[in-house]
Amino acid sequence: MHWYPRYVPVDEQRARTVSEMHELRARGVRVQPVELRGRTIAQRFWGRHWCEHLESFSEYTARLAHGRAYVRNGSVCHLAIEAGGVDAMVVGSTLYHVVIRVRQLDRSAWTAIAAACAGEIGSVRELREGRFSDRVAEVLTDRDTGLFPHPSEIVPECECSDRATMCKHAAAALSGVGRRLDDHPELLFLLRGVDEAELIGTTATPARGHAAIDPAANGSAGTFFDVHPGAGGTAAPESAMTLHLAGPAASDAPAFGASMPAAPAAPRKVKKTLTYR
Repeated sequence: MHWYPRYVPVDEQRARTVSEMHELRARGVRVQPVELRGRTIAQRFWGRHWCEHLESFSEYTARLAHGRAYVRNGSVCHLAIEAGGVDAMVVGSTLYHVVIRVRQLDRSAWTAIAAACAGEIGSVRELREGRFSDRVAEVLTDRDTGLFPHPSEIVPECECSDRATMCKHAAAALSGVGRRLDDHPELLFLLRGVDEAELIGTTATPARGHAAIDPAANGSAGTFFDVHPGAGGTAAPESAMTLHLAGPAASDAPAFGASMPAAPAAPRKVKKTLTYR
């Protein structure tokens, strides 16, 4: 006889999410939930194309359906986008910490995109609002050579027991990124490690090296769960979680996804080093 987890009604799931968010805030966490306008996850250019891009891969189809349900139920109680990764908290049977590593865009690929768009985009505002020609849109959103990552460049990690490459909590986080890009499309460029300004005007060749993008400067939370030392240099209790901004002091550290292999094997699960209760 197979055992299945108890079905949790939507109202109960939402109440559980609110409770988890309240608990995180009580511990000093700057919670950034994914909240929808109606039932549509993404309505604007970048968010909509992000979702459509992911849905175009058959290996994601089933899990993304579960992920979208989680987003619509308000179960993604925190989501932050960094250079090379996404950090999220998703409420399921308990609170799960999800980390999604995304390979930063290859320099040659970025140079080709910038060259193809040279002189075609008038301003950063036009870029963020998706106000450019259909030809430019095709370049930027091309399934294989555009700005969006291929599944081979995405490594999801979750605390849950699901051993599949993509669990439903990670799928919820990926779907939540689409919603976040609706309001903050600049975060896509942060995620891929490139400077959106290099697509503006007539410059056909981007500056050498990846741009040093400050998450705080463009509205990104850029935050990850951490436990800081308490007074006197002693370690704070595990329950005293706080969030820190990735600032200048961390500039010498490798990018979030910099050491990720090109074709990763089955992703390791996030170690349960955080205590939520």
